[in-house]
Amino acid sequence: MIVEDYYTEIYKIAYLKLKNIEFNKEKIHEKFDANANFEICWQEGSGGVAGPINGSNLDLLL
Repeated sequence: MIVEDYYTEIYKIAYLKLKNIEFNKEKIHEKFDANANFEICWQEGSGGVAGPINGSNLDLLL
């Protein structure tokens, strides 16, 4: 997932809560990495997000 926000923790917390996965605040990243089948990548600004999305070959993001 490509996001504009540098603070990716909020997306990780939301995923864990939606999946009813218990976690504590010290282990958010580890718990997310162990349970999610995708990564959260941040890009600075809307242009940073739009660039990869508008590209003709999205395989570069995988």
